[in-house]
Amino acid sequence: MQPQNRDNRQRCVLKRMAQVDREIQQERQKISEYEAAAQKLARDNASLPENERKAKLDELRVSILGKEEADAYERRMQYEEYLRTNNLK
Repeated sequence: MQPQNRDNRQRCVLKRMAQVDREIQQERQKISEYEAAAQKLARDNASLPENERKAKLDELRVSILGKEEADAYERRMQYEEYLRTNNLK
């Protein structure tokens, strides 16, 4: 492989890695934003019935994270809960 082609590939890979890092950081920021908003919602609506509180949390999660990421977040939380309840984590 010619040195110029190798350099171009390396630059392309580094550029893509930087983009992925930015996307991961943005996702983490959104999750932090959601978790803070969810805590506030739970605190401010402590008297709501469980099903209404869950519906509001679902709406909040989708509005902040988007449908696809909200579903992934919910699955991740269910998996983590499974690990905790079975003393696997």
